[in-house]
Amino acid sequence: MLVTLRSHLTTLDTPRVCSAIERAVRGSAARDPKHFQVLHSAAEREHLYLVVKASDARALSLGMRSVTIRVARTVNDLLGRSGSLWADRWRDRALTTPGDVRRALAAHFR
Repeated sequence: MLVTLRSHLTTLDTPRVCSAIERAVRGSAARDPKHFQVLHSAAEREHLYLVVKASDARALSLGMRSVTIRVARTVNDLLGRSGSLWADRWRDRALTTPGDVRRALAAHFR
């Protein structure tokens, strides 16, 4: 599953913010690895892209809730800001074939 998050900020791809995002994603995804895993993550300017594996729709929802909250808190603390980080709800797209996975990885994860 390819998940896209759009931020209010345009600084998600700076080295300091990227490393904080990576730590937050690893921490939140480790909560329930049997049902939800983040396989890849990449930040591009104002978007965060994740390739995730979830056992069902509920696991995806709970896992993404954990990821979005933890990343928002981490980035807001790092930048000394408050308020909403995400511009809207996350969007997902099923990666059903090996070709879909290759194209997603080539487009967003270099």
